[in-house]
Parts: sequence; structure tokens; C-alpha cells
Amino acid sequence: EANIISLIVGILAQASMMIYGFGYLVPKMKREEKRYERYNKMTHKREELIECPYCKHKQHFESYENIDLSMNPELKERIINEELFKFKCEECGKNALIAFPCLFNDMEKKMLIWLIGDYSAEQKEALDKDLIESAANDAEKSYAASYQRRIVGSINDLKEKIIIADDDLDDRV
Repeated sequence: EANIISLIVGILAQASMMIYGFGYLVPKMKREEKRYERYNKMTHKREELIECPYCKHKQHFESYENIDLSMNPELKERIINEELFKFKCEECGKNALIAFPCLFNDMEKKMLIWLIGDYSAEQKEALDKDLIESAANDAEKSYAASYQRRIVGSINDLKEKIIIADDDLDDRV
């Protein structure tokens, strides 16, 4: 399970390099990674240098590359109330939401949700295909295929997927 999640995080990193998805309400956000840190088993947190979209002041912002919602249920609440994405400039005091590219993994519900800004149907299909094909053996391929995989382009879409999964509903139309 840990190997497949590591594989997924790698694929997500590649996808986020190909797809501009670094800002929500933050045009042309400049990012500079400062520190990378493991949080519990499968949650990876990092501190980045973010430029305020209003006054251009640079300051540190905590973001995540991967969040294991099963191991860190407190982060689920921070997603739902948008606290996880809130940025407040120390200089001008204005607020913005930062939708950083991230993989949300719920092992109990066997669901992976990628938060990636703009994406196309072809990019989603390629991401799903890469996930399955990159697995080292048939057991990993079967395990990866058993997960529900979703890609969302906004914080609101992410919240919707999490709430639907928590209510054991089907999010497909």
C-alpha cells in the first residue's frame, strides 16, 4: 500500500508540473519550496515562499503534497472549512485561498482525489493510465485499480467529493 501511494505521489508531482494549478483566486502566484516534511505516515507537508497577489510581499505558506485523510482526520475538517487553503498576507492583511496541487488519499474509502487546477479529459485519462501502468506487479495494479480516482479543479469540488464519500454516496452522474 505504501509503495502504491508513493507511486501515486510521484505521478501527481509530474502532473502538477504539466498542469498549471497552483493558484485559486491567486493569479500568477510565485512559489518557491523552502522545506519538505513528513507528517504522520502518508501525509507530506511543505513550507513554501508565496508572493501575495495583491502587494507582492513574499512570505511562508504551509502546503501539502499528499494528505492521508484516514490517518489525519483533523485535516479533513480543515479542508471542509477551507482553513487548510487560507493565506493572509503579513504585509497588507488581505486574504486569499491557495489551491495547491495535492493528492488526498482516503484508504478506508479507497478513494484518491487529486486537486489540480485546469486539466483536460486527456490529462485525466493519462494520469489514470500512468497510475495503473506504473505499478510494479499485478498485485499493485489490481490494488491501484480498486481505488476510486477523481481529479478536481477547485477547492469547492474537492469538498464536494469528500462530503459525498463520507455519506457513502456515488458521485458519478
